[in-house]
Parts: sequence; structure tokens; C-alpha cells
Amino acid sequence: MDVGWWQQDVWKTATGEPLPNLEQEKRRLLKLNRTILVVGDSTMRFLYSGLLDAFNVKRRYPHHKLPPSHNCSFSHVGWPGSGPCAWLWRGPCRDSSSGCTYDHNVNRLRIVFTWWRNNLKLNLPVPRADVLLTSAGVWESFDGNATTVQDKVERNLLLITSSVHARRVILYSNMPCLGAQREFFSSFRFPHSDFERRVLYGNEAIFRFARRKGYDYFDRRFSMITGNDTLSPCVEHHPYGKASDLHALIALHCIN
Repeated sequence: MDVGWWQQDVWKTATGEPLPNLEQEKRRLLKLNRTILVVGDSTMRFLYSGLLDAFNVKRRYPHHKLPPSHNCSFSHVGWPGSGPCAWLWRGPCRDSSSGCTYDHNVNRLRIVFTWWRNNLKLNLPVPRADVLLTSAGVWESFDGNATTVQDKVERNLLLITSSVHARRVILYSNMPCLGAQREFFSSFRFPHSDFERRVLYGNEAIFRFARRKGYDYFDRRFSMITGNDTLSPCVEHHPYGKASDLHALIALHCIN
């Protein structure tokens, strides 16, 4: 289901299989006692926001989409670096705030996010989870070559997955967004082509690690090709809007 294309706001799977029905998935999951743990950087924080939106969780932050009329929407401010708009999109879990956690409950379903990135100490809020959703590869790509980036990604994935007892693990790839930024959002100056190639090297390591460990692998690249879409732009590796909504839906479908 992660391979396909967008027809405006409708995701078409390459295999032709239908997407899960969100309302049915919600009714099913709200009967369960489960903990979903999301660990990682801003791309995973976007996924976490998508999970919260799926259950209509009201919060101050974080967000992965805002209506065009909102003063802090992407079409108004882009990706803000500071101030109240940055707080609305991110909240405090960012930069070097390792262990910063968002924690929400819906019935008996607990949805937890913990901020972590390369070169930070890992501090997890729970020792076990029913489902662990995580990724690596963006922060690892600031320097190095294919071998060193892949080594860092595998080391970090092993650190995360061995630090929590999870019944199911889903690993997520990352999308290089530079081409879309140059085409549609040229005011953005990060990253550069070498960085994006290293992100692709990291994806290879994520895929190999998932297959070796028997974990699920979710390819985010296809669903982030959204074109000139200021509600769901592909900018600086972030799965805005409908991309994170899709990622969250498929993750929920995997929970039993």
C-alpha cells in the first residue's frame, strides 16, 4: 500500500488493493488496550501528528498540517525556524531535546512520541510497546559517504529497537525533497544534492536492517511526491498533510 501515486487527495495503490477505512480502523482500535511508540526526528513527529489527527486528538502541538487560512500555515510562513508558529508545528520536542515526549490517550489506546536523533542519548519513556514506529537517516546524512552513513543508520536503528520491547516494529524510509523544492518552493535553501544522495544511502540501510530483523518496512518516498501542493509540500524531508495522514492510516491498519 505504500507504493502508488496521488490523484489530487486520493492515494492510488500500485497493486490496486483498497486502502483501509479509517473509521473502521478507529472503531477496531478503540476497543484495544495498546501502546503505540513513535521514536525519531521531525519526520516521525509529523507521523505522530497524523496519528493524533486520525483520532481527532485536540492539542496545542505538534501539527503536520494547518488550513491555508491559518497564520502559521505553510502557505503563509513556510517552515518557521522560531516564534509561535514554530512552536505550533513542533512544540518543545526538537533540536537537542532528547527524551522530550508527547503522550496522549484515547480510550485505552496510548500514543507516545519521543524525540531522538543521531548523536543524542536515547531516553525512552516506556520499556515496552505493542508497536514501535521509527526511522533514521536524515540527521545521519550531514556528512560521510555511503558506507559511513549506512553504518550510522544501522547502528542507530539497532539502538532504538533494542531499547524497547515491541511486539511489532515498522521502519520508515525518508524522501529526498530537494527536487520538489527547486521546482515548486525555491525559497528553501536546505539541503544540497550530496545530502540527498546520502539520505538515499540511508534508505538502503533501513531496508536491509528491516529484512534482516524481520521488521516491517514502509517506503515513504512515493507518497511524498505531491507536486505544487502547499497543504502537503515535500520540503526538507517533511511528510506534510496528506502524506502523514496516509502513513498514519497504514500504521493503524498494522496494529492488532
